[in-house]
Amino acid sequence: MQSLLRTLQSFDGKHAEPLEQVAAGTPASKANIQKLLALGEHDNPLVRAGATWVLKRWHDRGVDFTADTVSGMALLLAQETEWGSQLHLLQMLSAVEIPKASGRGLKAATARLAIGENKFVRAWAVSALANLADQHPTHRKTSLAALTMAEADSAASVKARVRKVRKQFAWANERGKR
Repeated sequence: MQSLLRTLQSFDGKHAEPLEQVAAGTPASKANIQKLLALGEHDNPLVRAGATWVLKRWHDRGVDFTADTVSGMALLLAQETEWGSQLHLLQMLSAVEIPKASGRGLKAATARLAIGENKFVRAWAVSALANLADQHPTHRKTSLAALTMAEADSAASVKARVRKVRKQFAWANERGKR
């Protein structure tokens, strides 16, 4: 873990070469995924951003995450304050199977982030909330309200994400029915 930490500490927040080295040179094993989740709680925000970046890169390359890993990501999201890590986590949580036990916490985190300052985080928070609601229909009322509110957002990125969500999930077009 020390070598992984040292590499992530060399990330300057701009140049992704050290992160690419980790993503390409480290096996996406359960143990390494757990190490990255643990580093997602590091006190250095650049280490956290680097750890979530690598997880996202692995996810984009087809690595499947266990229910425990997804639960860990949901917990990280609830405590994360930096937009870069939030964005990586939200992008992954928009496309994975979410354990029912993580639903309440994830709903609270995404609802909070859907009205935050960063337009990309707002957009992906609405998307992750919709993914949760698609899998666990008890969250659809909250998701529909977030979608409706996001449609009035001034940021084009948020409006575009709402359109994609409404296209992806038929229930997301029920506007006010739930």
